[in-house]
Amino acid sequence: MCIISLILAMITMLFYEPSLSVRLKTAFKIEPKDNGPIFAIAPLFYALTSGLIGYVTKRIQRRVTIFFGFLIGFCSLLLIGPSKLLFFPESQVLMFTGFAI
Repeated sequence: MCIISLILAMITMLFYEPSLSVRLKTAFKIEPKDNGPIFAIAPLFYALTSGLIGYVTKRIQRRVTIFFGFLIGFCSLLLIGPSKLLFFPESQVLMFTGFAI
């Protein structure tokens, strides 16, 4: 279960990297030279919240933590998407919020 969880976590955190630069240029007219801060959003929030998450995992069962982690990851992927299923608009704010989550 641990290995499957790690594989899914890496897929959700890194799936957008190969195509993000192209999407930013085509959808939002952001030049590739300005992509650095956008690529830094997810690792920055990961570094800022890792201590808090470590504290929470000591207090709550691992299964519950993993379940809520995947649920939150699912919500963030919908924001990054954008989700045509839920009619989310293609917005920079939603995409950057998804990266931060």
